[in-house]
Amino acid sequence: MLKAFRILSDSSATLVLSALIIAVFFISPDISLGGDWHATASEPWRLAAYSLLHNRAQHLVINLALLLSFGSRYETRTSALRLLVVFIAGGIMGGALFAAASAASGNTSVTLCGSSAAVIAVMCACQTDRRSGFSIWGLSPFFVPILLTLDSIMGLFGSNTGGSLAHIGGIIAGVAAGLLANRPSTGHNPPAHIIGKAERSGYSSLTGEERDILFNQNSTEK
Repeated sequence: MLKAFRILSDSSATLVLSALIIAVFFISPDISLGGDWHATASEPWRLAAYSLLHNRAQHLVINLALLLSFGSRYETRTSALRLLVVFIAGGIMGGALFAAASAASGNTSVTLCGSSAAVIAVMCACQTDRRSGFSIWGLSPFFVPILLTLDSIMGLFGSNTGGSLAHIGGIIAGVAAGLLANRPSTGHNPPAHIIGKAERSGYSSLTGEERDILFNQNSTEK
């Protein structure tokens, strides 16, 4: 429990995102994403902004719990910037799939809100990016993405088709981010000061750039 609190306290971006989501819930601005593709093209900021808006407390609590759990670990093992990029990319990919499908079906009256696609992207990146060291019962790193994909496909035949499409977008973004991060580098040995810093203060003390250098070198040597 103490370790979890320590990780969370070191996750500034995760905490800021969570606070922003809570604030937006109480303010309830009109930042939802509509199903009209032409309207979306004229207000492209909605492709990312809708991820901060929730219209149900239960939806908010679930997404916050997942973001704090997976986001804090992903941020401390990679960097705050990488967490933000994955979160935003997941929201945009999910929103784009939703808007495109709504426009194609002619059902432009529907709207989308919620952090699910963005949070799912973080969950999948945390699972597939080897630096996270995250595993559920020692199963394959693709266990979570596959499980979420199956659930989303089943959801396409239910009452929340648009939300399920957004989830699939988040899965694609998160897995892509994890796989791209796992690509080996052909660079030189990491500088001695990075190795020394990790030995003295632990891996968590390294910056995101230093972790990338160390991780890529280790991947090359395997």
